[in-house]
Amino acid sequence: LIISLMYGFAGGGSPAVNDGVVNEYDQKTTIDSSSTSSTVDSSLQLDASKIIYSGNISLYTEDYQKTFNEISEFAVAQGGFVQSSSSSYADQAENIETNSGYLTIRVPSTKFNESMKEIETYGTVISSSINSTNISQEYQDIKGQLDNLKIEEARLQGYLNQAVSLGDLLQIESELNRVRTEIDKRTTLIKNWDTEIAYSTIYISVYEKVLGASTIESP
Repeated sequence: LIISLMYGFAGGGSPAVNDGVVNEYDQKTTIDSSSTSSTVDSSLQLDASKIIYSGNISLYTEDYQKTFNEISEFAVAQGGFVQSSSSSYADQAENIETNSGYLTIRVPSTKFNESMKEIETYGTVISSSINSTNISQEYQDIKGQLDNLKIEEARLQGYLNQAVSLGDLLQIESELNRVRTEIDKRTTLIKNWDTEIAYSTIYISVYEKVLGASTIESP
């Protein structure tokens, strides 16, 4: 954009923006995504609270449907929700021997550990695991890029207000649109991360025990 503006002015046309604005634009407009990340303030303190927790639990249960419903109700009672679920019921025609299914629930991260322990009491635990991912550094980097892009957006808006020729208006608007697209991407990413941090995910598999049957032969 800088080169285009310089060649445009060198070609004999009258500049649409005064010389002071052009010089300032040449010196300050550096807004591609790679340069943005390099300007993040290194003095920012790392926020170690940006951790995403998730858990996996597999259970045997005597009554599949009862356990399934209890887990769903528990998630809601904790201030969370059922993100997805699926059930398969015993069907000889389909060669399904027992009732089983899975749930993916979301619970407030402050209640993650107690939720894991509570769900494990709903049956016989086959397996249980917890995973945590610290995204503090990535979060800080993206937040810094977003702040810099917003500063650049305001600067470009100022140039746009001072431009008078159609060519300059179109060039600055194009760059402004690009910056705003980058802002939207980072804003969406941060919102998604905030949700992942605030609501932990628990994946639960439930299997109903198959009762053993004994056969007595007649004498």
